[in-house]
Amino acid sequence: MNTRKLQPQQERMPQVPQSPLPELAEFLAPLRVQFPQGPSAETLRQYVSGLLSEHPNKNCDTLAAVMPEMSEQQLQYLLTDMVWDEQALNRQRVAQMLSLSSAGDGVLIFEDTGFEKKGHHSAGVARQYTGTVGKITNGQGTVNCHYAERTLAWPVATRLYVPAGWVGDEMRRKRAHVPKDVVFATKAELALALLDEATRGGQAGVCDRRCRLWGYPQFSPWVSRAPGTPHDGGAGQFQCSPGPGARPPGAPGR
Repeated sequence: MNTRKLQPQQERMPQVPQSPLPELAEFLAPLRVQFPQGPSAETLRQYVSGLLSEHPNKNCDTLAAVMPEMSEQQLQYLLTDMVWDEQALNRQRVAQMLSLSSAGDGVLIFEDTGFEKKGHHSAGVARQYTGTVGKITNGQGTVNCHYAERTLAWPVATRLYVPAGWVGDEMRRKRAHVPKDVVFATKAELALALLDEATRGGQAGVCDRRCRLWGYPQFSPWVSRAPGTPHDGGAGQFQCSPGPGARPPGAPGR
């Protein structure tokens, strides 16, 4: 009888290729103008490549371990201290996505997503309901806007939900690099801000393509229901134009 103990198989960590993926390089090439320093653009390319890898746990520490010639400090610098305009970058990306061939009849989808997170120092982390695990747990939450139609779908923008307890804690804000202009906003208010961003001209007019909204019922005071859509108090389909007598998000007096 063979009495040798079987050695546990060592988990194979997926390595990020050293040379750029052709499709990713093509997508990121126009965005390099937002990163005038060459090393900054290369760090971005490596970081996005890591996010697209099969690595089970993605953070600066673990991704650096599978990236050739990349350190945790370089990734942390990209995300925390490097000066770049994320809104300008996102506007350029959205304009790039809008140049793709469209079948029309698109929808804007708004949803909130939670991420289970250990520790207490990551921005916005708190005990809150997290849909990905289906219970109240320690985690972060985001509100997201997506564009979708019959032939394609892509993200428009996202916002981190910062709980009220975080907003008033100056020490936690400073440690987590939370900008001074961030104030408390409900998830519905964050979604309305994303709607503002998607519809104003500076965001390349995402809603110009016969776009409808799908998401929070709180939108109903500011946008009209699509014809024939039942108003059941839940998530519904809405026209992008303001409803009769409604004050659009951000208007004086709101």
